[in-house]
Amino acid sequence: MEQPGDDDDDELDEDVIEEDQFGRIRYLELCQELQISPVSQILKFLESEEMHITHYGLGLNGTVALVGALEVWLAGGPSSLRPVPEPAAEPAA
Repeated sequence: MEQPGDDDDDELDEDVIEEDQFGRIRYLELCQELQISPVSQILKFLESEEMHITHYGLGLNGTVALVGALEVWLAGGPSSLRPVPEPAAEPAA
């Protein structure tokens, strides 16, 4: 049974993705939900093409929060920063 406002959830998700194209908001939400402190360098690196996080001690929950942010980044980030899919191999003649 649908609750009032269920349709608004889809619109809200689209607005958040559009507003949060790099995943910063999602990262902060997940950090709060997982009761961990956000890493400021992660917030900085979310706008970059590369991320060097070797010595930040993210742990499991920190990695979960980062993955959530990257999912948003991949879904709504600038097309110039998205990974380019590999072309399909051509069948042998």
